[in-house]
Parts: sequence; structure tokens; C-alpha cells
Amino acid sequence: MSAVVKMEQIDTEIMEAHIVGDSFSYRENNVQKYAYKCTGCGLVWRMKWYAEDCETRGHKTSFEQKYYSSRLNSYGKPYPPTVYTRYAMRRDKGGK
Repeated sequence: MSAVVKMEQIDTEIMEAHIVGDSFSYRENNVQKYAYKCTGCGLVWRMKWYAEDCETRGHKTSFEQKYYSSRLNSYGKPYPPTVYTRYAMRRDKGGK
């Protein structure tokens, strides 16, 4: 399994749960965090778990992430998930 290395500090967005009454959704929040590098391929990611799971995703430069809401539309059906494509920041030397 590839190791993960802490890199420089960056400004990034995270998704945080937003609860109102009996429903929840997710909101983006801007924070300052560290970037992390997958040593197996050299890809640098905004989140540690993105780098930790890089090998299981085949060291691809992007992947889709879905967020679901418990809110229902006017027909009583749940809203479709919000889909984000997460991209690596860069590929450092020393990787594939």
C-alpha cells in the first residue's frame, strides 16, 4: 500500500452537514488545511483520505463523490445527489 506524505498548507473547501429540523444537507465551507501526497504515484490531493484511497482508485487524477440530502421535493421524492468531481492538485516527481 502506498504511503501518504503531508505537504504544504492550502486554502480549500470541505463539505459540512447542515441540519434544519428533521432534514439535513451539506454545505461547502472554506478552511485552511494541509495537502497530502500519495507516494505511489506522486499525486497531491486536497484531503488526506483522497491520498489514502488513491491506490484503490488506480492512481487516477480524478474521481466522483456524491452527497445526499434527506429533503424531499414537492412530489415527496428525495432530491438527486449532488455530484462533485475531485481532482488532484498536481503530480510531483518521484511518482509514476
